[in-house]
Amino acid sequence: MKPYIMFVDDSFSVHKSIKWIFRDEPYYLFAFASPLDALSVIDSQEFSVVVADQSMVEMDGIEFFKAHLAFQWVYTRCSVSGI
Repeated sequence: MKPYIMFVDDSFSVHKSIKWIFRDEPYYLFAFASPLDALSVIDSQEFSVVVADQSMVEMDGIEFFKAHLAFQWVYTRCSVSGI
């Protein structure tokens, strides 16, 4: 069974790169440019790994993970940020 991975980043170039990098990997990748769009699907799918950008316009990564915890408690979280 392929694991489900959620990636959330509002940077178009990062978003596009992640989709390209994971194109041939044995995962179901759900990539979102908006944290609000990502939150809209979490009640319908459990994710093994969730990666979110720390500094997004709509909400930061910590706020996103707090909102996500209301729907799913057990998953691996990773916050990323460019310097």
